[in-house]
Amino acid sequence: MRSLSLTTNATSVTQPCVDYLVVFARGSGEELHTNIDHQAFSRAISEIFHKLPQYSYKYYQLGESSSFGQPYPAIGIEDPKVISGAILSGGKAYAFGRSVKAGINELTNLYQQVTKTCPNTQFILSGYSQGAMVITYAIRHLNPDKIIYIANFGDPKLYLPEGKGIMPDACKNINLSPYRQNIPDCYVEHGLLGGLDPYVYTKYHQKVGAWCNIADFICGSTFDPFGLSDPTQNSKNNIFANIFNGHVSYSRRGAYQEAAQVIYQKITQRSNQSPTQEQTLIHYYHPEQLNIGPLSKLYSNRPQPSKRSHINNELVIMLPTYLTDPGDAREYLLLNQLFDKSYNHHFHIHLYQYGFFPTSLPDSPIYFSQKLDQNAPASYKQGVRYIVSMYTTDMSSESWDQILKILRGRIYNPPNINLPRLLDHSLYDVISNAPWTTKANHLLFLLTPNQTINFNYDNKEPLTDLINQQIKKKQLSTFIYNFNPSLSKYLKIYNTVDSENIFDTNHDPDDIIQRILQENRTQQLNQLLRPRFDSLDLKYNGQDILFNNPARRLKRSVNTDSVTRPSYRWTTNQSGETREYITQDPNLRLRIDSLLPNLIQIYDHKEVLQQTNLVFLPKKIYEPQTSKNLDSTIFPYRLVIIDDYIAGFTNQKRLIFKNVDPTAPHTIREIKFSSLGRIVSQKINSIPIQNKIESLTQKLSNTTQNIAQQNISNTQTTYTKNTETSPNLVSLINKLPNCGVKKRSPLPQIQYFNAYFY
Repeated sequence: MRSLSLTTNATSVTQPCVDYLVVFARGSGEELHTNIDHQAFSRAISEIFHKLPQYSYKYYQLGESSSFGQPYPAIGIEDPKVISGAILSGGKAYAFGRSVKAGINELTNLYQQVTKTCPNTQFILSGYSQGAMVITYAIRHLNPDKIIYIANFGDPKLYLPEGKGIMPDACKNINLSPYRQNIPDCYVEHGLLGGLDPYVYTKYHQKVGAWCNIADFICGSTFDPFGLSDPTQNSKNNIFANIFNGHVSYSRRGAYQEAAQVIYQKITQRSNQSPTQEQTLIHYYHPEQLNIGPLSKLYSNRPQPSKRSHINNELVIMLPTYLTDPGDAREYLLLNQLFDKSYNHHFHIHLYQYGFFPTSLPDSPIYFSQKLDQNAPASYKQGVRYIVSMYTTDMSSESWDQILKILRGRIYNPPNINLPRLLDHSLYDVISNAPWTTKANHLLFLLTPNQTINFNYDNKEPLTDLINQQIKKKQLSTFIYNFNPSLSKYLKIYNTVDSENIFDTNHDPDDIIQRILQENRTQQLNQLLRPRFDSLDLKYNGQDILFNNPARRLKRSVNTDSVTRPSYRWTTNQSGETREYITQDPNLRLRIDSLLPNLIQIYDHKEVLQQTNLVFLPKKIYEPQTSKNLDSTIFPYRLVIIDDYIAGFTNQKRLIFKNVDPTAPHTIREIKFSSLGRIVSQKINSIPIQNKIESLTQKLSNTTQNIAQQNISNTQTTYTKNTETSPNLVSLINKLPNCGVKKRSPLPQIQYFNAYFY
C-alpha cells in the first residue's frame, strides 16, 4: 500500500496520481482534523489499504484546501437547544444553505481536476450528517463509472420507500432499497429534512450505502429524549445529549468499520461476503402497551446529589402533632407514596411525632420531654414521642396507612406557639437520640406544622448551632417539607441542610420522593414508562436470535440455581443487572419489566453462540387522536426548521423570523414529537420570492385585515428595490402591525415573517 498525504494545494491532490482518492465530508459544526467521524473513517480506510499493498490512495477531507473554490465550512447548527425567545433569524438558514453549496462545489471541482489529470483514479466518497447531504447532492454531477463506493451516515435527506406506512415493507424484510446498508429501524422513511426521491439514481446501483442508527431522528429514526435506546445509559447525559445520542454515535457503534469492510469487498470484488454487524433485535410496541407516569422530574434542572455510601438507608420521619388543614391530605398522600416506593430501596423507617400532647396521654416507651411553651395551655405537655420502627419489606402498605390515619385523628393544635423554638428542640432531641446504625445512609425527613400566626425569629436559638453540628457529625441527609410560608426564612439558619432539600407545598410530590430515595435515572425511567406486556418469546435459529411465534407455547425457563447441566444457557444484562436462564431447547420466554436496552447472549455449554441487543421502539401510528399516550407529549417543545437549517426547539405560540432573504423562497417547518418518539404532526409553511412591488400591494390587502387571526400559513414577507415611495405604498405599510420595518431603504432591511403556532 502506498498512502500519500495531502497538503493544502491542488497539485498534492492531483499529482502524483493514485489508484483511489478517498473523500470525506464532515458534519455540522465539526472541526476539520479533530472530529471523531473523520478520524474513525480515516482510520478504518487506512486499515483496509494495509491489506491491499498493491494499491495507492490519498485521503482528502472537504474544506482542507482552497484550491477547489471556497472550502466547505460545515456550518454548525450550534447545538440546538430550547429557543429562549420568539425571534429567529433566517440568516442562519441562509448560511447553512451556502455551506452545503460550498461543499458540493468543492467536491465537484475536485472531481473535475482529478479526473482531468489522473483519468484512472477512482473515488471513494463518504459523508456524515450535513456532509452526507453534500455527497448525495454532488454525485448527481459525477460520472458513476469513476465511483467505487459512497457511504453516507446520518443523512437528513435519506429516503427509504420501504419505510412508508403503518406496516412498511421494511418491517416484513421485503422490497428493501439496495443502498440500505445498516438501518435497524424498519419505520425509517425519510430524513428530518425530507427525503430525496430518488435518493440514488439507477446508474449508482450497488454503489451507495446508507447508515442510520437507532434513535437518529436526523435521518428518520425515533426521537429519544430519555435515551432509552442508548446501551451505555450514561447518567451524565442531559435531555439534549439523549436526543442527539443516536446521531453522534456512528463511530462508537462501529459504522465506519462496517463501511470500510464494504469498500474492501468492492475493491477486491468479493461481493459474496457480508460485513460484520452487531445484531440488533427491535421490539415495536403500540403506544397503548405502556403505562406512562408523571414525567416532569426527568427534565428537572436540579443538580444531582452526591452518591450515597451504603446500600441500606435509615430514614427518620418527624411529624408534627398539628398538621396542615385537616382537609388537606398532602402530607398523608406523600408519606404513603414514599413508603410504597421505598420498598425496593433497603429502607428502615423510624417514625416520631413532635409537638403537644394531652397530659392524660401516657408517655411512650421512648419520649423526649421538653419545657412547655409559655403560650400552651397547662392541659398539654410538650415533647417528642417515638411511634414505630419498621423495615419497608416487613410492613404492609395497609398497616402503614393505618398508622398515619390514627396520627391524623389525634391533632393537638395550641394557638400562638413559638414554632422556631419547637423545631429546634425537637430536631435536637431526635438527631441526638435516634438509633442511627453505622452501616447505613442517615436520612431525616421533617414536616413542619402550619400555624397562621406571625412570630419573631430574629434571635437565633442557642440550639441551632448544635443542630448543625449534629447533622454534620452524623452525616445526615436532611429534608424539610415546609407547610408554613412564615417559616421559610427561619429554615435557612440550618446551613447544613441543602437548600435543594427544603420543599414547599408547590413542589411536586414525585420530585420530593425522588430526592429522598435518590433514585437513579434508570429507576426513574422504569417507574415512569412501564410496559404492559410482561414477556417476549425468543428463539435461536442457529444463526440469529429472533422473536418466536407468540402463538407457540414455550416451555417455562428456569433459573440457573438448578444443578442439572443445561442444553442452552441464556444471559441477559439490562442496566448492569445480569440474569441467567437455562432451557432444554433454543427458546426463551423473556420476562419484560423495563424498556431499557437488554444484551442477550445464548451459550452452548461455555461457548457463546450468538448475542444481540434487544431494543424497544414505538410503532408508527397515523391516528394520534385514538391513542392518549401517543398524542400526549412529555417533551413540551416543537422542532423548528428554516429551509434545511435546524433552528432549535420552542414552546412559543408565536414566532418571528427576521433576516429572511427576499430573493429566494423559503420553507418553515414545525414538527411535534409524541411522548414515545414518533412524529405526531408537522406544519409546513412556504414563503415565496418577494422581489416585486406588485406582489407587495396584492398580498398586503389580503393579509392585513386578518393577520391577528391567521395561523402560520401563507403569511408574507416583503422586500422592495430602491425606488421612490408612493403614498399608497406608505399607507399600506403603516397598516401593518408593529412587527417589522415600516420604511423603505436602499439597504436590505430586517424582514419579519410572523408564524403563529397553536
